Amino acid sequence: MQIQRIVKGTHRRYRVDIEYRGMELTMPLYGTELKTYSIEEGAGLPDEVYERICEEILYKRAMDYTLYLLGAKSYTEKEIADKLIGAYYSEPVISRTLSKLIEYRFIDDAQYASDFTSQASRTKSKRVIKQLLLQKGISRDTVEATLEASPGDDTALALLVARRTRGGDLSDPAFYSRQIRYLLGKGFDYDEIICALNCARDSMEDGLSTQD
Repeated sequence: MQIQRIVKGTHRRYRVDIEYRGMELTMPLYGTELKTYSIEEGAGLPDEVYERICEEILYKRAMDYTLYLLGAKSYTEKEIADKLIGAYYSEPVISRTLSKLIEYRFIDDAQYASDFTSQASRTKSKRVIKQLLLQKGISRDTVEATLEASPGDDTALALLVARRTRGGDLSDPAFYSRQIRYLLGKGFDYDEIICALNCARDSMEDGLSTQD
């Protein structure tokens, strides 16, 4: 195991790059820890020392870091992995940390997908929600199962149209066109948008005629 580089990072930490059996591993350490374990650029690092660093420092530090993040908001498994990569942790530490987080339900992609869909469906189509969830690293099977169990776009579109057009005049071509552009941007189908807007306009006109 060879120490290839020691690069000064942020928050008084260093990124230590190690070559091990053709793999490049990284670990974040403070200056005092470099001295404690006699880590120097170009020097060798015994396997048992690396394993001790992982056990005594890295696993605990990675877990503390991810729990701090999760205390503020929910993350997907991929998002947590990306955070750990950005903090200079390598695959063995990341894998073990994720396993513990999943085991104790601190991260749960299925629950995340359900919560996200419930919130996002107020303003976005299923097509857009699917793209966003896939970008967050949630498996396609989980995403599709979540969306299948959620209300259809017609419900979300009707609620969004009602909110967007309250107090507006859908007989005004400019206002009507603005709503179409907005709803297309949220991923809804054009024909469904027209149908929903026309239904809303008819309801408004019926309400006005009833008042007359």
